[in-house]
Amino acid sequence: MVFLILNDELTKVNAELDRFMYSTSHDLRSPISSVLGLIQLTKMTNDPEEIKRYIEMIEDRLVSLNKFIKDISDYSRNACKNFLPRIFEMFFQAHEKSEGSGLGLYIVKEAICKLNGTIEATSKLEVGSQFM
Repeated sequence: MVFLILNDELTKVNAELDRFMYSTSHDLRSPISSVLGLIQLTKMTNDPEEIKRYIEMIEDRLVSLNKFIKDISDYSRNACKNFLPRIFEMFFQAHEKSEGSGLGLYIVKEAICKLNGTIEATSKLEVGSQFM
């Protein structure tokens, strides 16, 4: 009976993790796919104005991707001690500019708890966070 309950809970956590991974991979792949398409369009024209417009669009997509990656890394470096007690809560986001769902660390903790493990975090501003 315990194994059936544990299996159901792990299935639920796995489904949540799948949704999180889908969302994150989409946020990373979407600008890359867009840039690849714009490169193909640029190769098909000789019009300098059109080429300039495509290059500006490529730059915009890359700036967006860079911001997304920077936000992820900034979040991991700026998890101040005030937030540490809450970072494993479902839907918790340290600041309103967070683009994630707030599920990642919650899912990690739930999975570890289901396996009778523990996880904790320490953080130093401008240095980074460590999970044990």
